Amino acid sequence: MSLACSVLAVAVSAYHIYMHLHNFNNPFFQSKIISIQL
Repeated sequence: MSLACSVLAVAVSAYHIYMHLHNFNNPFFQSKIISIQL
């Protein structure tokens, strides 16, 4: 279970970084990132 959680955490972090790099000024993507982090 811990391995799956680690993989998920890495995936979410990579997604977070990717979205900030490519859609930094897009409030829709920022709101999606916030909802995912919560």
